[in-house]
Parts: sequence; structure tokens; C-alpha cells
Amino acid sequence: MIGLAERVDFLANSHLFNGLSREQLEQVASRLEERGFRAGEAILSPELSTRALFLIVKGKVRLQYIGRQKKERLSYLVPGDYFGEETILKTSRRKKLSAWAEEECLLLVLHEADAFQLIRTMHVLRMNFQMAARTHRLEQTQRFKWIPEDEVIYYLARKHPWLLVQALVAPMLILIPALTATFYFLVTPVGEQGQRSPLLWPALAIAVSSGVWGLWRYIDWSNDYYIVTNRRVLWLERVIGLYDSRNETPLSAVQRINVETDFWGRQLNYGTLTIRTIIGSTLILRNMPHPHQAAALIEEQWRRVQRTARQMEEEEMKQILRERILKGPAPFRPRSVIAKPPPKIDPYKGKRPPSNLFRLRFE
Repeated sequence: MIGLAERVDFLANSHLFNGLSREQLEQVASRLEERGFRAGEAILSPELSTRALFLIVKGKVRLQYIGRQKKERLSYLVPGDYFGEETILKTSRRKKLSAWAEEECLLLVLHEADAFQLIRTMHVLRMNFQMAARTHRLEQTQRFKWIPEDEVIYYLARKHPWLLVQALVAPMLILIPALTATFYFLVTPVGEQGQRSPLLWPALAIAVSSGVWGLWRYIDWSNDYYIVTNRRVLWLERVIGLYDSRNETPLSAVQRINVETDFWGRQLNYGTLTIRTIIGSTLILRNMPHPHQAAALIEEQWRRVQRTARQMEEEEMKQILRERILKGPAPFRPRSVIAKPPPKIDPYKGKRPPSNLFRLRFE
């Protein structure tokens, strides 16, 4: 059994509960149900119709989104990860989520009724849930072939929609009058013979041009992505017909994270993330939604990478010590592996060594 204090500490290390006070974390922890699953056992499937948030304490979980035609493997999750929040928010419509225990697992479960009550009373928790659900919903529609299957995406977002609104203001200011003028010239004949106004075609050309301009700005906005995985932080930028760039930094190189927001950013929940690395480079993620939640996620994954690196170093050190004990000097070796050195053989015993007339090396 996991005690209340241990549950609170576990929740405090998850970005999904970032921003909650100790008392709020205790409220969440008191509503969690502890459940164990055997290897190969189904945790979540369309047949079970379970709506709950699952937090992985121990073990490994395999996720799949089941569509109409085929199954698509999403990822493998490890302790500290979670899944099922989109089933609570009912944001997964086209595909259904399934989960299996790859090995013996210990999970903490927050059921739908308790989750709804907590979300209604905790505004920060609602935003965290929405960020996670939007990431999974967007991940279902996008496929990044350069991301390997064993790399898990924890944050995926475009620039904030407010940036799209600002980009579409100018095209709309031109498109709406141009469409109005085009419609007016179409329905209002000029002259006794009912001929069209000569201004019809210029107005139509302006309307089409402004519409294409607005469409290009929308596509340009939709092609930029911010991504946080269990290995790196990325900014994917695409400009149609011009270039396709990817700026990234590994989590192990992250040194400091700064979040900057203005008045509108605080009201609409967007800002700029500045990530400085140990090699002196800087990755700037401008106008990204949920900046504070994203910063907490990066810090969590950074701590996980550091913890994994320390464990690998400890295992490597243990292996080196084992080899030194078995292959080291005689006092440290078991007697069974101590062998007498072979006798030295003098090839010139009883013979005269060759002359060194031309200063050749003699061994």
C-alpha cells in the first residue's frame, strides 16, 4: 500500500499537477485508488469502457489508439507517466484508447466522477488536463517519421491561436470589402443593356488574392510545432516552398528555463520559453500555449534523464569494480583464477647475440 504522504510526493513530481498547493495535492491523493495489473493484462480498452486517469507508479504500459481500420501503436510509458485524461474530457472521438501492462504494474487511478469534481474546483488542474488532452488529440493527426518509435511525445502544440487571429486580420480587412463589392457589381447592372460594371473583375481579383493570402497564413501557422519528448525539446518550423527547419536541444543539455509573458499572454495563457544549454546555445520558443506547464514538463523530463544517467553510471561503475576484482592483482583475485606466469625463454641462451653493426634495434 502507498501512503498518503508518498502519493502526495509522487503527484508533486508530475507536471500534470504543477501549480497545486500541498493541500490540493492531498485532496487529489485521497481520491486515488491503488490497482495492480499482471503482465499482458488489459488496463483500458473500448470493451471495458473505463473513464479514468491512470498514473504509473511501477512497471511499463503499452498504449494503442484503435481506429476504424487498423491499430496504431502510440508509445510505451514508464513510471511517472499517465494516460486516460482524454477519455475523461471526451476529446478522443475518431479513435479509442487501449492500454496493456507490458510487465507487472502498479497504478494509481482517478475515476471520472472524482476527476470532474476536482477539475471544477481547481482551475490550474483543468488547464493541465486540457494541455495533455490537446497534445494527444494533435498527435493523432500528425505523424513525424523522423521521431523513432521508442521516443515518447509529452507536449505537442502549435503557436497560440491568438497569433493566427492577428495574422488573419489584414487579409480579412481586404477580403470582406472585396467580396461585398463583387456581390454588389454582380447583382447591380450598369447601363440600359444591363451590362456588368467594369470594376467587377478587379474586385473579384482582389477578393481571390486576399483569400489566398489568408489561406497561406493559416497553413504557415499550422505548420509550426513545439514538441517535448522524453529525449529533447524541438521547434519545427515550415514555410511552404521556402524552407523546413528543426531547432532542438537534448534534455541532458538543458541548464536553465525562463518563461516570459505579457498582459495578453497572461490573460490567454501563452508566452515565450527561453531554454539555455550547458554548451552556451539558446532555444527560444515564442508564443507557445501553456508556457508554465511546458516548462514544468521539461524540468520533470530533465530530472528523469539525469536520474537515468546516474543509474547508468552506477551500473557501469559496479561492472568495472567486478572486472577489477576478477582481473586485478593477485591479492584481490580468487585463487581459482590465479595462474603461474609462463617461464621466460632466452632465445640466445648459449649463443652469441647478433652484431649491431648497422645500429639495428635489438630486443
